[in-house]
Amino acid sequence: MLAAFCLLSGSLDQCKPPGPPAVDFCQQSLEESLIPIRPGIPGESPFWNGYAIRFINVPAFDFKTVEGAAHYRFTAASERDSMDHVFTADKPWNLLFPIWKELPAGMVNLTVEGMDGNDQVVGVSGTRRFYRAAVFGGIYHSPERDYRESALMGLQWLFRQQHYQRWLTESSPDTNYYLYCYPSKIIGAVVNSMLMYAALNPADSATAMKIAINAGKYLVNASEPAGSPLPFFPPTYDGDLAEQIKTAGVSDREYAKRKTIEIRDQLMIIYPADVGEAYLNLYEHTGIAAFLEAAIRIADTYAILQLENGTWYLTLNIHTGEHIDPNLCIPTGIIHFLDRLIKDHGLQKYMINTEKAMNWIMDNPLKNFYWEGQFEDVPPSLAFRNLSKGHVLSLACHFLQEGKNNPEKIETAEELIRFGEDQFIIWEQPFPEEDENTDNWITPCALEQYVYYVPIDASAARFIETFRIAYEVTGKELYLAKARSLANSMTVAQDPVTGEYPTYWEYERKHQLDGWINCATADARAMLEFADFLEKHKND
Repeated sequence: MLAAFCLLSGSLDQCKPPGPPAVDFCQQSLEESLIPIRPGIPGESPFWNGYAIRFINVPAFDFKTVEGAAHYRFTAASERDSMDHVFTADKPWNLLFPIWKELPAGMVNLTVEGMDGNDQVVGVSGTRRFYRAAVFGGIYHSPERDYRESALMGLQWLFRQQHYQRWLTESSPDTNYYLYCYPSKIIGAVVNSMLMYAALNPADSATAMKIAINAGKYLVNASEPAGSPLPFFPPTYDGDLAEQIKTAGVSDREYAKRKTIEIRDQLMIIYPADVGEAYLNLYEHTGIAAFLEAAIRIADTYAILQLENGTWYLTLNIHTGEHIDPNLCIPTGIIHFLDRLIKDHGLQKYMINTEKAMNWIMDNPLKNFYWEGQFEDVPPSLAFRNLSKGHVLSLACHFLQEGKNNPEKIETAEELIRFGEDQFIIWEQPFPEEDENTDNWITPCALEQYVYYVPIDASAARFIETFRIAYEVTGKELYLAKARSLANSMTVAQDPVTGEYPTYWEYERKHQLDGWINCATADARAMLEFADFLEKHKND
């Protein structure tokens, strides 16, 4: 292990891991932690961080003014160094600039008091307990294996699973793998993983292609019929199977309990786009026109269902087409799907849909930073209570790729990346958690969402992809180092014998069930694309 380790213990002088490159990265990261991420202003813009528990970048909090206060005293009591870090400011929502670099990684108890002209306390403006998270300190591990080899091992492990092999002889999923209760997500992953594997391993190529084709045909046949309220949309849930789940966690049972209709009658709007992309992948690899036609039918349904404001309701009743919750979809995935049809297949008619959807994003989450975690196994949430980074990173990649010569788009993309890192990457020294042995976590790692704030492999994969693209567009070495560090962690987490990419990153695997194959598929794709990128640029 390369111990390029940065302990935030006071200033840049303490940021001295071995080796000049790591020193530069650590110093740069500490300086960049002083860049605030969309700080709130009372009456003007919301404070997105009301439910956040940790920060890499300097925050500001929604503390109220105190009657009679001339200024405010900020006292940050650090549990790491047992010191009070104090400064004064004229507003209670001031950014913690004056003390941020000197706060060590650890729990902080912040108190903001209103002070009169004689420096007497006239009231408490607010208190907040949070974790000052460690900045990036360099490359934390050596890779356990070549990145391409890692991807091949991970895909081969999937190929060998009994429920994958069943697709060769049966036209329906193997219910012994319980996560097929989420058909769009999981069966779509079967398609995508086997298309990648077929391209990597000629010996198994024909068999892998057959698995992918048969899984794709199942989704086409299982989709809503023509003339229904949601025509040609594939199912989000297999209700009978979903209701049999005993090991999937509280969220599934609570999700069913709070609804007025059965799980089997619900559809989450983000997943047909994922299946549509799988169909496009199948068409591009096989030339089977039926898959392109199925993708276009999904796109047509999206066009019909799009709201006047430009987005879609997140959850729908498949029998009526009516929305179940008021929550709206963050449509980054839908935009990406429709963009492929526009750019690769000349279907310009969808441009009006992507433009309206992007305008909604620009006017809503990109302004207020309400990046709701939208997952099929978690109920829709109230504002800002369950943030996640998936849509954030997708949008960042979109801006990077679409705006290579547009400094404003690149600047916005980098802000989005900072938000994702600030809230969802742990480079080192995980925060203490009552219900989790965080010392057991493999770090560096990436967390999934507030309501499931644990290290998930696909979360790391998203960041590897995003940092890679950010480096390619901006040329900033720090992005490449971060991508490498997470890719190396991926090889550390991977089972060295079987090749399995575990869903949960723990040294002692206490939470391992069957693993989410959609996550493993994302891992393999991120590692393969990173390996391709490094090979292409090895002489740069």
